[in-house]
Amino acid sequence: MPKLVTVQRLELELEKAQEYVKTHILFPAGLLGLICVISSAAALIYQFVTETYGVRAFEETTGLLAGGALLGWGQTRYHRYLLREFPGYFAARMRAFERKGPKKSRKDVAAAQLDHPGRSLVPFSYALGAGMLLGLSALSLFSGHVDKVAAVMMPWAEHGFDMYSMSIIASEKTMKERGPVLKAFLEASYLGWRDVMSDPKSALEIFKKRVPEIDLSIIEPNMMMGLDLMKTDRYAKNGIGWMEEKKMCESVDLVNTYMGVPTKVECKTVYTNEFLTKVELPRSAR
Repeated sequence: MPKLVTVQRLELELEKAQEYVKTHILFPAGLLGLICVISSAAALIYQFVTETYGVRAFEETTGLLAGGALLGWGQTRYHRYLLREFPGYFAARMRAFERKGPKKSRKDVAAAQLDHPGRSLVPFSYALGAGMLLGLSALSLFSGHVDKVAAVMMPWAEHGFDMYSMSIIASEKTMKERGPVLKAFLEASYLGWRDVMSDPKSALEIFKKRVPEIDLSIIEPNMMMGLDLMKTDRYAKNGIGWMEEKKMCESVDLVNTYMGVPTKVECKTVYTNEFLTKVELPRSAR
């Protein structure tokens, strides 16, 4: 009889694990993939209509499609391996998700950790894959063969991937022992960004004098895209560099959930606005 109970329990664990994979991995991934395909098709149609689609554009868009398909295949193989070898982990996550009220906790998840060869390389692999796709998209955009609509049409933030990106990181020791220096450094940094936003052409001229080997035809559009991303209501209200708790916590939750970090981190332990001096956006950016 104990054997029958054990077999039944394993079957229930597998069912829970499969349910979690379907609802929390396959469905959102499939939806995001569908949006990407539709956006890409619309972008290519745009290039046909504007007569900007040529042989090089075909080659580069085909390369992007092949790269995305390869990464998707690799991720699918990895998750199939995890489901086969660690069904208890996904089952525990499903139970934690279903649990409501004050009893909801991550105790079950913590008890069923993933541990397999190469586990520490998984976050690096995800970051490398995302960086490769974004890098290829940027290369296609800046080469001039793929229109910017086709290269960057995917509205990531509108589909659940609204994360903080560039960061300034300080150690706990620095924050504790050199707070005034850190505060002054941040103020000087954001004053510099303010000046760049006010007069990007002059900023690029200064940059070119200090680093003559840069190609302004590549650097300028890249920098302007970055400056556009900084023109937010948050910065207009609170100053450059200010971090919103809701967005930061959502960023941390995405990392904890999908990046395979060995230790989960708490949102409030990874950021602070304590050392910021309010540096207002220039009027041209408001």
